[in-house]
Amino acid sequence: MDIVVRPADDLYTKVFFRMTALWSSVLAFRRIAEVGLPKASTRLYYDNFIFAQALFEDPQNDKLFLDKQKAVESIGGAEGLGAKMTQNMTKSFRATADAASIAFVHSLLDGAAIDFCRVTALVAPDDWEPFVRDQKVTLLEAKDHDYVTLLKRRIDANIEYLERQALLKKTDRLFAVCKPEKNFTFKPTYRFDPERLASLDKLRHDLIHGEGPLKSHPAVDESLEYLFETSLFLFVMVNHRYGVRIDPTYPARAGW
Repeated sequence: MDIVVRPADDLYTKVFFRMTALWSSVLAFRRIAEVGLPKASTRLYYDNFIFAQALFEDPQNDKLFLDKQKAVESIGGAEGLGAKMTQNMTKSFRATADAASIAFVHSLLDGAAIDFCRVTALVAPDDWEPFVRDQKVTLLEAKDHDYVTLLKRRIDANIEYLERQALLKKTDRLFAVCKPEKNFTFKPTYRFDPERLASLDKLRHDLIHGEGPLKSHPAVDESLEYLFETSLFLFVMVNHRYGVRIDPTYPARAGW
């Protein structure tokens, strides 16, 4: 028997596979970085040592120092400078990897949240009516279009506006539409925490738009896991409220 896939189910499915693919990519990126860094550090030290050796031994560089001998002694020679440069480079790499991971997984969640809004609007546009019913309609629109069309247009515009807002604005709307029961969750160890999300949203903003060098952040793996689990929480909440389902034929159709 052929499976009938509603537009809402199709979008719901696409979001799920996009979420899991991006999450797998981030995990792979972090794992490869972890495994490869020791070997990379060895090569970096060799390159930095050669650079430091040339810096200290080339007479043409004497003019760079007030007292080259003191500089050599204070930093521990080519070995010391090479080690320090390597330490700074690996520290910078770790901070960059953490920042990139936070940005990617935050983007994963943000994109999922707005698309889940679209899923709910496809399934139950009437549930979005309270958020758009006070918007003005021109006489020309009222003449040329029926109520269902006008409602869809207003919802689409509202979601487009919402897409440009902060993550918590999107999750607030999903809660308002889905109306989950108190303490709803998808597993015992997860709890939706808007304050934690706001903190991670600020962290992402500071990492991308902040000034100065990137810095490593404590518990980054836990933060990444929380962001991804929040996307799963929203995924389950939409399913619980509207009964949308994953299309099992999608991977084959999409070439996964």
